[in-house]
Amino acid sequence: MTPLRRLAFIGNSLPRRCGIATFTTDLQKAISMSREDLETRIVAMTDNGQTYDYPASVALQINDDNIDEYVRAADFLNAGRFDVVGLQHEFGIFGGEAGAHILVLLSRLTVPVVTTLHTVLAKPTAIQRAVLNGIVEASSKVVLMAAKARDLLRSVYHVPADKIEVIAHGIPTSHFPRPMQRRPGSDSPGSRSF
Repeated sequence: MTPLRRLAFIGNSLPRRCGIATFTTDLQKAISMSREDLETRIVAMTDNGQTYDYPASVALQINDDNIDEYVRAADFLNAGRFDVVGLQHEFGIFGGEAGAHILVLLSRLTVPVVTTLHTVLAKPTAIQRAVLNGIVEASSKVVLMAAKARDLLRSVYHVPADKIEVIAHGIPTSHFPRPMQRRPGSDSPGSRSF
């Protein structure tokens, strides 16, 4: 297997203030620091005509309502010889009804796509279901952060199990030792006599 050399991420990016922007930015930074020979870039979604002072890691912006910019982004990603594109999906990030504009980009992409689904709806509308099914179909793998999301993707959207990976979000449950009890006469809860 040839090692990955160039990765791109599509999603919100800091300094835009939202959880997906933080997630995408942190993921890009962590992966870029994992190997010196690995290049990473972000294609940032820009909302409602806003402007952001993006860092150098953001190679391209897409105005969420401009369909031509999705086409331009697909051309950029294909020409950039990226090995993999990581799509960060959340309803409300992409333009069009239920975010359907992202399907234009994905339909033109020749690069393998791994999609992280940040929300899986239990009762999607017909268009939400169609958009999510289109994203899943265009993706080599779909990453989820909870077993419940996997169960919904399997039962509601009928996604094959071998296309789904669950990478737990958050921290694992840990059992901590009981703290030492304070000794009578100690000055503070943290002081101990030896």
